[in-house]
Amino acid sequence: MLEEGRRGEGRGLKKVAIAFLEVHGLLVFSKITGSLKKSVLSSGAFIRSSLFIHNYPLIYGFLGYSSEMIIDIDEPRYKVVDEALEEGLYVYPAEPLHVSFTRLFLSPTPETYVVPEKAKPSIAHPLQVHYYAIAPGSMFKTVVVYREGFELPRYIRIGKKRWGIIRVRYVVPEGISDVSDTYRGYSSIPVNLGDMRDRGVVVDDYNTVLVTRNNPFIGDRSIIAYIRGRPMHMITYEYGGRVRREYLPLPWSIPLG
Repeated sequence: MLEEGRRGEGRGLKKVAIAFLEVHGLLVFSKITGSLKKSVLSSGAFIRSSLFIHNYPLIYGFLGYSSEMIIDIDEPRYKVVDEALEEGLYVYPAEPLHVSFTRLFLSPTPETYVVPEKAKPSIAHPLQVHYYAIAPGSMFKTVVVYREGFELPRYIRIGKKRWGIIRVRYVVPEGISDVSDTYRGYSSIPVNLGDMRDRGVVVDDYNTVLVTRNNPFIGDRSIIAYIRGRPMHMITYEYGGRVRREYLPLPWSIPLG
């Protein structure tokens, strides 16, 4: 977690890359949950993934960690984000470019018209679960800020049990400029609201696109949003034969030009 009063962290982050994420395996996050009760054979919970990806699991994936490192269980604190800054990496949340869903049904026992006799479980029967997973071929976009010499991975794994195998393609910007005095619109890349405020970004307004379930514990760090604020930077790059621009705050010592 990015702690208040520690805004000097990450000063070695001087390079920026636009990252395009192509999903190669089923990707599942527990964003929307409910219950399917009408089906006799396969009733149970359903879980649907969000269209936006919080930046903390992305940071875990870019660092190659197999699972989250959480300390202070009563009030969870995500130590891996501290370590990412120390190692020279910060990843913004990912926005969807093209997303398709597929349904996945998991059950501890096979479906059958005959109900088998079985002993009553001592604790609880495992649930049958319907996942509405993000399907292979889906595309996302994010921004990575990193230190010179940090080796950016070509593949990462995120999501439930790290099912989500993602191929990452990077585009190096042609220029970065501070447009705080001229640009009055929202960022074109979603940001972690708490992370940006911790880094000294002044947030004038924001449109929320995702709030994770740990909001009571980590507050604004659970909120992913497009923001209007200062500083605001413009990143110019070429992709798909076109010159494109992204607007977002870069509260790091990024060389402009």
